[in-house]
Amino acid sequence: MYDLFKGVPSRKTSPYVFPDLIYVRRSYVGMLEDVKSYYRRNPKQVDGKNILGNILLHIHMRMDLDDRSFAAMVEDVCDPLIKAFGMTSSISKGKSHVGGVTLGAATSEVIIANTETFDTTDLKQTWRELQPFRYLYHSRTDLNLPIMNNTTPGKGYGVASLNIPMLAVMYRYWLRHHVPQDGPKDSIYRFIGGFVLPNAIDSYLDIAFFNRLARAAQGIGTPNFPIAHPFYLTDMAPRIDRVCTVVNGASAHRSKDIEQLAWATPVLSGENLFHTAGIPRDPVTRQNEWAIILARLPYVKYLVSQVLSTANGTDGAELGKVKIALLEAKWDNTVGTIGDPELARIYKTQVEQVLAMVS
Repeated sequence: MYDLFKGVPSRKTSPYVFPDLIYVRRSYVGMLEDVKSYYRRNPKQVDGKNILGNILLHIHMRMDLDDRSFAAMVEDVCDPLIKAFGMTSSISKGKSHVGGVTLGAATSEVIIANTETFDTTDLKQTWRELQPFRYLYHSRTDLNLPIMNNTTPGKGYGVASLNIPMLAVMYRYWLRHHVPQDGPKDSIYRFIGGFVLPNAIDSYLDIAFFNRLARAAQGIGTPNFPIAHPFYLTDMAPRIDRVCTVVNGASAHRSKDIEQLAWATPVLSGENLFHTAGIPRDPVTRQNEWAIILARLPYVKYLVSQVLSTANGTDGAELGKVKIALLEAKWDNTVGTIGDPELARIYKTQVEQVLAMVS
């Protein structure tokens, strides 16, 4: 399944556009800006055990290097850090962080580390917008833009991507603009709570919207959530419920191709579900394949379900590729060795559910 959602689909279709969706997207542009601006001035509290901050304690902040050279230096020292902090990569199986990293103490979280090259042009003006940490999937449905500092109640799980060189470059710029108050550790956690976690809410929002879309397609309701900020945000839930109804209804008359359908399916901050389901451009090996499949399963389950319900037939060749990947995943027991029986159960259950759909 890691071959899905790369580049652009071979058969693109026009995206869904209708008044409620346009209004919701436009509203979130302003709300995302307000939330990020507030927490840059008033950083969210981050626990001293948070690995996003702790990894920076092990990277020498060379202020004499240009951005490209510094990123290359960080990339050279990443491998032992990835293994030491239990992250997943092409050379490290990693583990499930039971007790969460950002999503909450009752959650399990997998961090896929990567060193994907990023644009270092004009970072003096744009460093604040970098997103070194982004969610690939999470099970939350709250649309009120919560800053996930691992204090949110409730069970769940998630898979996130961490670009370590980008994180270090961003922190180096932050240091140039902020005077440390209580030593280096205090500086690091103010940086994480003021920039890294707030910048992750774009990916958080799109996946929360997807979860509501998938639940609506199954006829499952979604609870309401309190505003998580000390200022007012417009409650978009009623409009978003209408958006979900329209999108799910339209899917039955559209694509027979899951990648084509992902391209047409909207999200609230990014371009479409196709991009939301994308993964870093790192090699896929047996070490990280389990985490990629774990992140992909909810998207594939929804898309396969919608494609099979269409009146236009289905692309059997594409579903056949999904079936082969799932059969391989079913017999690979790597996920059973990550120290989290509950997450392994979720993985295996979803594999079986999608296999039953495509068989």
